[in-house]
Parts: sequence; structure tokens; C-alpha cells
Amino acid sequence: MLRRKLMAGLALLAVAFWTTGCGSSTTTTPTTDTAGVTIFVGDSPACNILSYRVAVTNMTLLPEGGGKYGHIFTNTGGAFVYVNFAELQDMTTILHSGTIPVGTFNQAVISFGPAQFAVFDPTRNPPSNLVIPIFSDTTKTFNIQPPLTATKGGIYGLRLDLDVRHSVGVDAQGNLAGDVPPALTVSTVTPTLADGFGRLQDMRGFVLSVTNGSKLTQFIGALNVQILSGSGGVPVAAVNVSQDTQINGEPATSSTVAGILGGSFVEVDGYVNAQGYLVARSIEVEDQEDVSQNRLGAIGHITSITTDAAGNATQFTLFVSDEQPEAAAVLGTASFATVNVSATTKFQNASRATNFAMLPFDGTSLQIGQEVVVHGPVTKGVGNVSEISADSIYLIPQTHHGSFASAVQTGSDDRTGAFYMKPCGAIFQGLPILVLTNSDTAFVNVTGLSGLTPQPELAVKGLLFYQLQGGTFNGVAVPPGTLAMVADQVHQLP
Repeated sequence: MLRRKLMAGLALLAVAFWTTGCGSSTTTTPTTDTAGVTIFVGDSPACNILSYRVAVTNMTLLPEGGGKYGHIFTNTGGAFVYVNFAELQDMTTILHSGTIPVGTFNQAVISFGPAQFAVFDPTRNPPSNLVIPIFSDTTKTFNIQPPLTATKGGIYGLRLDLDVRHSVGVDAQGNLAGDVPPALTVSTVTPTLADGFGRLQDMRGFVLSVTNGSKLTQFIGALNVQILSGSGGVPVAAVNVSQDTQINGEPATSSTVAGILGGSFVEVDGYVNAQGYLVARSIEVEDQEDVSQNRLGAIGHITSITTDAAGNATQFTLFVSDEQPEAAAVLGTASFATVNVSATTKFQNASRATNFAMLPFDGTSLQIGQEVVVHGPVTKGVGNVSEISADSIYLIPQTHHGSFASAVQTGSDDRTGAFYMKPCGAIFQGLPILVLTNSDTAFVNVTGLSGLTPQPELAVKGLLFYQLQGGTFNGVAVPPGTLAMVADQVHQLP
């Protein structure tokens, strides 16, 4: 049953100088009577939600007292963009780019199309309860607090918060119901000095084109990356590369801008600077996808696993929450896939800078509850289960929700150390997670390790490893058979 305290958020920021949006080819460079706008989406943590996927078909800002509407995008020719909020827990990606006229906007009108959500349910086989909502009200108007005033050539921010308790319905018997549209609140946002208009962590997609070199002196090139999915045009982000960008490539030739191939699956950690440019801090170049050969990147949670006598995974079941590029004929979202692991399967994590503890990731490091990207050819299976021969498996940043259980080690800076967290997700079957932190770990709504208590609840973001043999990492003893999370952020929930 869905927990009563599930909360999620949808963060949208408006910035300039991005590329195309839904159903059109608009520029976000402001003119003399417009302001540039890019919409970022994110999600706050929630227990047991495997997927919350909804199509956004229209978004319009209404002017206060009359004037020109701010059309973010419209459902021209049936165009829409799918957003899987469950993949974006405490993370951010892009929904749309465009421009709006000058003026003051006090309301946002958003329309929703096809949707589905899946909740982990260990009593089912496979362990998922999939609901296809039929919204009684597909278009809703939300007040913007405070109103957004856009001036000529300006760059502005909006934030929308999604309340899961009022977005996933539960009937009188406690069963999931599918007639409740997403519940949002909208507010303006002020950019920060550290990350400009917002950090993009683990923004993933596949490369449409590569530009080696730039007219802008601060960049050495750019990638046009298709993100999300949908119909009639989907978001494409211009990812600018600087001399400081760390490019990790498979193969090694991908470690330069010129070496990145079209169709490559990439995961980007970056930020939007004061001028509105998306600047990549790091780019992980993974496998090259080819939908004509059914070679895809399947993203999701491991729900079961088979190992050999040495503890190496030979096969596991993946709940597929997303795929890049989309190929529903052979895989499809909210489905299950049997992943076959061989001696030649490559293992890597998608955010190498996050792994400050240098935890190893190999065939013994896979465990139920992890989120991964699996690359390889897909074979259509029987019913709702396909089969993937894994060429490579990437451990991706993920966020887990739970409560502080006990302290393990606290350094003099009150940031470096470790603690045990009790995750609320049923997928972990009650097993604790050992959370490793360092001086760069962000603590949100709590001063540091010494401030952690069983209540309120926590959301921890980072890389989740399984340590079969155990060892000492970052000065912390990790027992054999431990789920260990290298934490990029520890967020105490309000």
C-alpha cells in the first residue's frame, strides 16, 4: 500500500539559450520583446514508486490583468512530452525550451495526456502494480506565487511542486485508483551563485549531433542531446563542453568532443550558468544505440537476481521504467526484462566523481533495489517480459527514502563518516543501507551527521553498491554482504 507520507516535487526553472522544444523548433534567445525560458523537471523522493510517467501536452502562462499569453508549448498535431517523475527523485532534467512575451504572469495552465504509474508490490509476480489513470480533469490552472514578471531579454525561474498523496489515488479499501491528475503548486525561483539556475545531475539521453568547437570562447564544443520521449517533437538540449568538462568514454576515443559518436547514450552532470548556457561538468559516454537493430539503453530497478557460486550475477530481472531511444515494439516502459550477464559484460558507474570512496563495481556488485542502465540487443519476449543480452551495465545515481537508524562514524568536520539508514522501500526487504559521506556531501535541512535522528525522514542521493566481500572504504569498515551508498546528498525531509 502506498505510504501516507509520500511526497514528490516537480522543479521547473526558466532560463535562456537552449534548443528545441515540443512540436516546434523555437529558439530561447530573447528578442526585444520576449524573455527566454527553459523548463526543468525534477522529483522528490517517494517510497515504492517504480514509475510515475505522464504526458504533458500543453503549458501556458496566463497574464495578470490581460495581455499576451506565455505559450510554453501547445499540443499542435498531437504533440506531447512524457516525463517519468520517479526517475528524477532529487534530480533535474529538461521539459521544454522556448520564449514568452514580456508581462506579469500569475497563473499556469497545464494539460496532461496518457499516464501510468507502477508501485512495487512483492505479493505480485512480477512484483509491480501497474495503474493506467483516466483523468476526469486533464487540464488544471495553478496560481503562480508570487507572480512572475518578465522584462525584455530577461531570464526567470518557476518551480512546481507535485504532491504524490494527491496525485496517486487510493480508494476506501486501500487499493490504488487512477483518476487523480497530478497536483501541483507553482512558485517563482531565485538562482544561486553556486549552480546558477540549477544543477542537472544524471541528465540522460542520446546524442543527435556533435559540434567540435564553438564561437563562444568559454566552450570547446557542444552536444545536441535528445532527452525524454514523446510524440511530435521532444526536448533537445545543447550541452556545452568547456576545457574543464570531464568526458569519460567507452570506447576511449569518446573521451574528446570530436570522438563522441551520434546515437551514443550519455549521462550529463552540469549546471545552467548566469548567461543561461547549460555547461557540462562531466559527461559519461556509454554505448551507441541503434533502434533498427534493437540495441537500446534500458533504465530501471533490479527486482531479482541469480548468481553463480562465486557471487557473480549471471541473470537478473529489470523493471524497465524508461528506455533510450524509445522502442515499445520490443521493450516498452513499465515492463520487465530478463537481463543475461556474460563474462564479456562491462561494468561501470555513470557518475565517477560521485564515487569518492572508490567502491568497486563488477559482477559481484549487483543487488536487488539498485537502479542501472543496461545496454545491449533486446529480444521481444513472451507477454510483458523481454530479454536483453547485456553488453554493458552502468550503475546510475539514485535517491532512496527512509529513516536514520544508527551512527557509525562521524569526522571532525561533521560531514565525513557513515551511518545506517533503514530504507522505506519494500524492494529492500528490510535490509539496511550503509551511507558513506565526505566533506563534499551536501546536507540539506540538517547541519551534518551529528544532526541526524530517526525523525524526520531522509532522502539520500548517490551511488548504491553491493559489497559481497566487504572492506575498508573512505576510512569506514564495510562488512561483507552490505548495501553501501556513496552519498552525494543527504536530504532531511520537511
